[in-house]
Amino acid sequence: MSIILCTQHKGGVGKTTLAVHFAGILISQLNRILLIDCDTQSNAWLFYFGDKPQAPLEIREYSNRLSIVWNPQREPIRRLADIESYDHVIFDMSTPLPDTVQVIAANHPDKIFIPVSPNPWAVEALSDNLPVIAALEEQSLVQPEITIVPLGSSKKEIDDKIKIINEVPKRYKVARRMRYLAKETDQALREGDFIWNYQKLEDVRDYFVSLLKL
Repeated sequence: MSIILCTQHKGGVGKTTLAVHFAGILISQLNRILLIDCDTQSNAWLFYFGDKPQAPLEIREYSNRLSIVWNPQREPIRRLADIESYDHVIFDMSTPLPDTVQVIAANHPDKIFIPVSPNPWAVEALSDNLPVIAALEEQSLVQPEITIVPLGSSKKEIDDKIKIINEVPKRYKVARRMRYLAKETDQALREGDFIWNYQKLEDVRDYFVSLLKL
């Protein structure tokens, strides 16, 4: 079983976009997935079900391969479900950075994905995200693989920003840039459909596959 965390402490940068599309890729590979929505707005839940959860810690089966739980209090996953029955657990994180620290320390993710949109504050937020993860590494709490995901943003700008950050995780990389599709991804989230199902966007599926290294 692997644990995947999608996090950024700025809103509207692509956390839910990554989480729901990763789930879509992995269930297509015949994996069994637990998607944990930690956001108070429950956008990952809304994407799949089209409605809001009735209560915290509600678990609903979307299919025989995908279960979704709304976990705004960020309870450790072993309190939520029999996680050994899943191949992958995916966290769609809430925005505050302390929430991410709580989830990392309690659940020891194998992979952390940090989306970066073209908004200037998304790149700037790396100055907070990366040192915090590096500090958790230093305490031997986690040794995750970090992938910074340019969702339409400049890879060079991200690389330049990282160069001036004093403390960064040992195992990080910057993925290749996905072309700017903010309007299209927003539409996909609203309509509860994967972006690669839209005309002329079929190739975007390969981008998400490459991030997961399947």
